[in-house]
Amino acid sequence: VSTIGINAFKDAALLTEINVDGGNSNYLSDVNGVLFNKFNNNYSSLIKYPEGNLDTSYNIPNSVTTIEENSFINTGISLVYASPTLFSINNTWVDGQTYTIGGKDITVIEKAISITLSSNTINENTASGNTIGSFTSTINTGETVSYTYELTNNAGDKVTISDSSLNTGPTIINYETDNSFTIIVKSTYDDISSSQTFIIDVANINDAATDFTINTNTVSDNEEAGTTIGKFSVNDQDSTGVYTYTLLNHNDVFEITGNTLKTNATLDYFTTSSYDVSINLNDYNNNG
Repeated sequence: VSTIGINAFKDAALLTEINVDGGNSNYLSDVNGVLFNKFNNNYSSLIKYPEGNLDTSYNIPNSVTTIEENSFINTGISLVYASPTLFSINNTWVDGQTYTIGGKDITVIEKAISITLSSNTINENTASGNTIGSFTSTINTGETVSYTYELTNNAGDKVTISDSSLNTGPTIINYETDNSFTIIVKSTYDDISSSQTFIIDVANINDAATDFTINTNTVSDNEEAGTTIGKFSVNDQDSTGVYTYTLLNHNDVFEITGNTLKTNATLDYFTTSSYDVSINLNDYNNNG
């Protein structure tokens, strides 16, 4: 068969499907028994939906660019899903509105993908390649299909995508710099794609103190035990902390109370003019 008239199957009320031989060079049919013109081995024009098929909705193949006259007449179809390309060709269509299509009043829904992320929280300083969460996509047609993902905004290489997994990227994520950041991911099926913005929350993890100092390290000799020598201060990128100082030597000469170094005995300059004192600092998460 090389030619089929537009109304060849009109008023065939008992016709439930139209099947075209796979070798036909001009026509195709889909799993629903719908007849199409063939172009580049794909569905092109929708010629006829079988009038005996009692379904009320239909998912138009994404490659279809034309819906022929009377293609839906005398059918039960009241709703169709159409690709963004078909919406673009029929540029007066509005998603969710009803139009006369193929000889019948039909509501048209634009195919769209929604994206979810299983988890959007990551600990700061997590090494590159660790999983934050996994993306799942669904299309409003209800089809079970495969999707590909890509990042259109990776927040300065803070994240990467591997298959459907969102992973930490080469840029180290620091809570003190950014306690959250925004990414944009695009999910694609066939020629349909949707982009969605996600906010990734960064969990604050206690960072080890980088250094600590004492404001003065000199005391006069012959001062009584318990005399304050100086107070410690800590360099720590965390904004708050509870610190414990432990004296590792010369405990008979010095003591620590809170963040204050004191004498523990009367010191004599002529006996010992200086001491090398070792002190260990632990913060509230036991980072020493």
